[in-house]
Amino acid sequence: MSSRPPDPRAVRRAMLDSLPADPFQMDPIPPRFLYLPRAHVRALDPDNMLVTGARGTGKSLWWHALQSKLTQPFIAQLFSPGAPYKLEVSAGWGDRLDSGYPGKDVLASLLEFPARIVWKTVVLSQLDAGFFRGDSSWRERVIRVRGDPDGTERRLLSIDEQLESRNAKRLVLFDALDKAADRWSDLRTLLKGLLQLLLELRMTRAIRAKAFVRTDTIEDPEIKAFPDAAKLLYARVELLWPRTDLYGLLWQYLGNAASEGGAIRSATPGWRKQRAVWEMPEALYADESVQRKLFALVAGTQMGRDRRRRIPYAWVPNHLGDARGQATPRSFLAALRAAAQESAEDAPHALHWEAIKKGVQRASSIRVDELKEDFPWTAAAMKPLEHLVVPCDHKEILDRWRKARVLESIRTSLGERLPRRYDQELSGIFEDLQEIGVLQSTTDGRVNVPDVYRVAFRLKRKGGVKPVR
Repeated sequence: MSSRPPDPRAVRRAMLDSLPADPFQMDPIPPRFLYLPRAHVRALDPDNMLVTGARGTGKSLWWHALQSKLTQPFIAQLFSPGAPYKLEVSAGWGDRLDSGYPGKDVLASLLEFPARIVWKTVVLSQLDAGFFRGDSSWRERVIRVRGDPDGTERRLLSIDEQLESRNAKRLVLFDALDKAADRWSDLRTLLKGLLQLLLELRMTRAIRAKAFVRTDTIEDPEIKAFPDAAKLLYARVELLWPRTDLYGLLWQYLGNAASEGGAIRSATPGWRKQRAVWEMPEALYADESVQRKLFALVAGTQMGRDRRRRIPYAWVPNHLGDARGQATPRSFLAALRAAAQESAEDAPHALHWEAIKKGVQRASSIRVDELKEDFPWTAAAMKPLEHLVVPCDHKEILDRWRKARVLESIRTSLGERLPRRYDQELSGIFEDLQEIGVLQSTTDGRVNVPDVYRVAFRLKRKGGVKPVR
């Protein structure tokens, strides 16, 4: 580690140049910014067919990366180093319109058929479009697969043998499945059918499907109610971001910034340029003590004038974590970019502690917007809790909900898009909010709301980051 701190202005420019201005960008990430946490390596393995994670943890990132021609040889080498196979990848469902798979409205019209058969038709269309008539509709294709199970199985086995004979694997990817239906009942049916198909395709040697699924969506017992579901769920890969990987991601961006990337590289020797990408030294993503020292050069050693305040390195991810302590890279990068924008030009560090707090406010607004999109009922559930001081007693929350008639409000505004435990009334709402990480039980039996939600939902906490106005 260099004893000379990097120029604050240069680091700030590197942040504004490299960190995403739009946290919801859907375009594939440039290779120089692609950071692979060690815990995510298994998510890329074609043989790991179910990958789960919260919003913003990288599901769509890896969905895009697996389809990249630049990435596929690397992945094949990673999982078959002796004799790498050829990896062929396409999308079976995703976040963009594609003629290779049915749109949401078409899927809704196909739900008169078993969902497993619908998804099997999609996979077979990716593997061998010639199996169907060129002008056939999705309905006609599904009818053929359902009506000719022997012919379908023979074709799949033939394709599997052909792939094996030329040392290839064929991978069909599924992502953004929470957008595949408007009604939870329909989504539940589609997810269950897809999980059944994933399990079925474990019997083939070279044909694989991989689904990137939001963690909360597969917690419904009905989705997992089929034989051998436990085998699939037990082998799933969860996308988690420990603190060292959040900071490793940050250094990946800053060290490869087109403008002033050298400011970070000069502070930590050992960077190597491979083609057009600067690779960081291993200590910078594996050694927390090295990360702490570098971030202290960027943001100082305390979160306030009082030296007893926590150091920024720990403070930032702690205040961006949900009730399970999980912070997402989207929130983390958004908070630091906003902090760079808010820091004064003449500040002694690239990030001022007051600007970091404003960055957390920005990240909280983003996270709550995501939450409302995924769970629209949370807006009605959290509105009556505005200005409540947390931690608080469980009874205070229930009293506010009763007074605001929150059950009626949710039913009136959302129709069928209700919380999973709505039939359990207020206790069910409370349990659902705990499950998705908004409400958190403290050791003394009270209820807390993590800052990443509290700030944008406008709850208060003594000495905490101020709520968004």
